[in-house]
Amino acid sequence: MCYIVPVFRYIFALSINIYNLSKFIFKPMNTSDNDNKAVLIHLSAFTGYLIWFPLVSIIMPLIFWQAFKKDNSFVDHHGKEAVNFNLSFFIYNLIIGAIVTVLSFSTILKLAHLDSDIESSEVLNLIFSSSGIFIFIFSFSILGIIKLILIILATVKAGQGEMYRYPLTIRLIK
Repeated sequence: MCYIVPVFRYIFALSINIYNLSKFIFKPMNTSDNDNKAVLIHLSAFTGYLIWFPLVSIIMPLIFWQAFKKDNSFVDHHGKEAVNFNLSFFIYNLIIGAIVTVLSFSTILKLAHLDSDIESSEVLNLIFSSSGIFIFIFSFSILGIIKLILIILATVKAGQGEMYRYPLTIRLIK
């Protein structure tokens, strides 16, 4: 419990610094303040790649969305989309993680029942052929790349003043 409070203080301080910095970076001559706020909401999801704390890619867009949602329906729409998208990808990662965990334990149980006279090459064959563990680990990477591309796409669309809906998203917040 004592570690959670400093982490949230750090996240809050980071969000304030990002907002202050965004006033100078994301203010091209031809865009409105609402476009910049929507861009900031989408870009704040990248903090999940920078800070290795679970849920940061959900918390940061949620903080900015709550701060800006009353300004405009455009900002509200982009905030909901960003939070829903990051929640969806968190759920997808949990599902893949659960599958990988189950498959890993089944491999460990198979290894525990092997005779001690077995060669190391047979152990490696069992590990690398065991129920597609590496396919699921590969899918973590694919999900990360897809998430990265879709966040960039949403950021560009928000900067252009367009309404954008993320694909592959469970609409938990309406």
